[in-house]
Amino acid sequence: MSFVKNYWVYLLTACVIATGCGSPSRQVDQTPELDTLAYHQYIINGPDSSVYPLLQHVSSQREPISDFGLQQMFDGNLSTSWQSEPGLHAGEWLTFQFQSLPISKIVIHVSDTFLVARVNQIEVWINDTLQGLFPTKTTITYKGILKKLTIRAVDADGLNLVDIPTIQDTTKLERIAYRQLSSYYNSKSFAISEIEFFNYQGKKISVQPIPYRMAKINTWDHIQPSVIADGDLTTGWSNIYLKEHRINIAFNEFTPVTRVKLFNGIEKNNKIKGIQKCILSLTGRPEAQWTLKPGWNDYQLPLPMVGKMFTLRMVSTQPMGLAELFFYDGAKYYQPYSDSLRVHIQQLKDMLSKTSLQPAINNRLYFKERIVILKSDTVSNKNYKDLPISQLQGARTSSYDLILRANQTIELKSELIKEIYGKEIRIILENRLLTGRWFIKSKDNKGDVIIQVKGILEISRTESGNTNRIVNEDFSAIFKASSNFLILGDLGEMMISY
Repeated sequence: MSFVKNYWVYLLTACVIATGCGSPSRQVDQTPELDTLAYHQYIINGPDSSVYPLLQHVSSQREPISDFGLQQMFDGNLSTSWQSEPGLHAGEWLTFQFQSLPISKIVIHVSDTFLVARVNQIEVWINDTLQGLFPTKTTITYKGILKKLTIRAVDADGLNLVDIPTIQDTTKLERIAYRQLSSYYNSKSFAISEIEFFNYQGKKISVQPIPYRMAKINTWDHIQPSVIADGDLTTGWSNIYLKEHRINIAFNEFTPVTRVKLFNGIEKNNKIKGIQKCILSLTGRPEAQWTLKPGWNDYQLPLPMVGKMFTLRMVSTQPMGLAELFFYDGAKYYQPYSDSLRVHIQQLKDMLSKTSLQPAINNRLYFKERIVILKSDTVSNKNYKDLPISQLQGARTSSYDLILRANQTIELKSELIKEIYGKEIRIILENRLLTGRWFIKSKDNKGDVIIQVKGILEISRTESGNTNRIVNEDFSAIFKASSNFLILGDLGEMMISY
């Protein structure tokens, strides 16, 4: 049996035992979960007076979410904080999207205690426009309508830069001028204690994050259930073959549902056309079913449901997908939060320990390499950094900024500068940005690992003042970690250890 099959058998078995995700043979109690007379004590009286975002998205999340979740940034207590996964800090970020929030300023308090990673600067984006770099406690004046806020840690303490010794192949014209690898020796989290929003009159706005409710979520396939509540419309559950599918959601406590909101389809994925009909069921209660349109759908249930075990059936004659799922408790929307995510992350870390890929997991890496191309292989020098142009045909300088998170998200920024020497000097600059998800395809007994990467690739190429931009919204590639290198397909290769 192949490694991949073994992996999914192991994962599903662990899911049943450790988190109760379920399996096709699992028996479900068919008796009603709750007497109808008790329904109203669980339904929240609304509407809620706080302002809630439409979507919230974090690069990583420290567990337990009850102690380190987004709610800790809006509790008025500077001693509590939202925190990224330990070991992830520089480059980590969070994003809130609002319908339309009039503001005059935003106050951000980044935690700087010894318990978290020390971050000196943050990058703040409002409505996808960079506002600048700011210190860790800052007030940003912005009088206008807020639709999107992104905060990103620019740096963190513990950065270590290593100049890699090189062995030259003197039979070739190409020589290594230098290689540099940087990584962080810091196992702490990026943390934000508080975010405050103020209206035009200078009064603080009561903003709260979308609440989560812990649940065992079974998608009945290999897709991680966390993707239907991650705040990212480009990810989600999807299948191009099934005409009917169901997702089981088992909450830890009796939970009310009076409305269902979901994003039908996967944004920027043309292969997924969406769901045509949904059916929400709860043992002992009448089913609720409705038809869907592409994009956002908001459905009011004819009768409220209160229980623990809900089933969402999806029916479609076309490739279907679900990006985000929300339930309404009578006053506000909330999202089911998969209690198997923490287990899955640890399983992935354990699986990749002692492999070539281990140095790159949850460890932001920077690699820079310069290659010079000689006119003659008779040129011999101990230092190829400063050779005169007269001895060169050209050069290329590559730099990479990579994070492979254990939650299976990937961000890769790369820059390639090509120098071509002749009668005229040509300089070509190519920047690439890859964001998406990665999956293990195989690993062998030598520790080599092959992963598949899927996501969005943006390429910008500049020469002689002219810039061309290409966006591939359906990018897919195979990466291979072998020895000290990660081979990135057509995107090059970088050192990940030494």
